[in-house]
Amino acid sequence: MKTTTIKDVAKHAGVSITTASFALNNVTGRVSEALKQKVLASAEELDYIPNAAARNLRVRVSNTIAVVYDESYLDEKNASTMQFVSGVIKHANKMGKDTLVKLINTKTGLIQAGEEYKRLWASQKVEGLILLMSQINETLLETMTAQGINFVVIPPIKKLIGYNSVYIDNFSLMKKATEFIYKRDYLDIYYLTMKSQERSDREKGYEAAMLESGLNSKFLYYQNGLRGKDQIADLLKTPLQNRKGKIAIACWNDVDAIQVMEVLLAEGIKIPEEVGVMGFDDIPASAHTYPPLTTISQPFEQMAERSVELILDNYDQKKYDLQHLIEVSGYIVERKSI
Repeated sequence: MKTTTIKDVAKHAGVSITTASFALNNVTGRVSEALKQKVLASAEELDYIPNAAARNLRVRVSNTIAVVYDESYLDEKNASTMQFVSGVIKHANKMGKDTLVKLINTKTGLIQAGEEYKRLWASQKVEGLILLMSQINETLLETMTAQGINFVVIPPIKKLIGYNSVYIDNFSLMKKATEFIYKRDYLDIYYLTMKSQERSDREKGYEAAMLESGLNSKFLYYQNGLRGKDQIADLLKTPLQNRKGKIAIACWNDVDAIQVMEVLLAEGIKIPEEVGVMGFDDIPASAHTYPPLTTISQPFEQMAERSVELILDNYDQKKYDLQHLIEVSGYIVERKSI
């Protein structure tokens, strides 16, 4: 007797496999109650019995999603990437999936990293790969697409065209953040970021806003993710010594912004009356600084959820060469530091 599958249930209910999965796994907020009951009725009528063990024995079905995580992030003083990983684990679990976190060192060579991606997919232990990498090589992504690997990219510094990706509009968000600062009458607005070979969309967004406002762009660069408060303090010396009125520091992430605030407070400088500070990410700690940090909310939970959905949708349809560009909206969180 043929075993009833989730595909049979979806067909009987007249819905997609993903919708059927949402309903059968009781995922909240994804399907209406009426549609959920329709799927459950079809499952009951067809005598559908979920069997995770049986699913795992089938070819190329592992019930597991892999997050490929760049080792370099472990060295950085930025908690945002781990918030995304936590979100993937949470939403994969809601879908009845396990999560495998695989560390990859892109600094030792993208070729070796690419070989590891291929081995992971060929092992048939995962249904897809979510790539959370500090640097992207499009030749590698082209090869992965040609080889039929199911993957989604979370671009680190700019929008990525031509591949499955989930992203925020870093350019527009930083541009809006800079305009927000400008409207509050700061005479100079500096941008603090890590120096990289390729300019990020956030950096470009800041520069565009400064140009439109008729102000000169002023960058404060550090060289790598191992910076500490001492390095931040050194970068702030010149802006603080040269200020002739109130100035602002726009930071490319919240961790840097929090360190900037610590340096300013240690110098007895009032925030935001003398120096304003803008962050980016809205990590949990940003709401508990003194004063609370004004920042840009990067919706890690939603990005993680959409990434998981995209991996599972593509896997169900066995279509891995599509180009889904999913933009998730961020917004300014106005607190007390600007």
